[in-house]
Amino acid sequence: MMDKISVRLFLLLLSCWISGRMSAQYELNPMSGMTWHNAGIGLSAADFQSGQFNYLRSFRSETVLSVNRLSINRELGNNPNDTISNANTTIELALMFGECWQGKRKPWWIATAVGMSLNNRRYWDFVPQSETEVELNNKFTMGIPGHLEVGWMFSKQWGVALSANANWNFREAWWGGGIGVVYRMKKKA
Repeated sequence: MMDKISVRLFLLLLSCWISGRMSAQYELNPMSGMTWHNAGIGLSAADFQSGQFNYLRSFRSETVLSVNRLSINRELGNNPNDTISNANTTIELALMFGECWQGKRKPWWIATAVGMSLNNRRYWDFVPQSETEVELNNKFTMGIPGHLEVGWMFSKQWGVALSANANWNFREAWWGGGIGVVYRMKKKA
């Protein structure tokens, strides 16, 4: 009984394969092989009223999007409760992986990625046992960055993108957003 069911199942699968009804679900992403650079400015919550500069290099291979990000967040204004008037800075180097999608007829795209980062937080604080002397602290930590980008190409190589990004780390978690200019490299043949 079991042998008859196995033979029938095998013949059914074989006939589906031969007839071409079984096909792979994989389809090549239209952005495969593309590299683009995004340089932008924005605001972030890394410190009190922080400005942000981002540089991203994104490459979509056949299987995954890889994003390298350099983010510099600098305090623009001073917190009224902060007695130290020097600006704090957070610098992030991130490597992220994700996915991207492109419009079929319109020149738009969306990309999202998550990964790991090395963060350098530079901030001013009082010297221990002193109420007047301040020192620059330079602390490093690992983080989990995230990135979301929505863009539109207004020519074959130039475009504009809105981005949202965040970094969860053990020193100072932050989020931010901004606008950037995008330069898309020509596809390699």
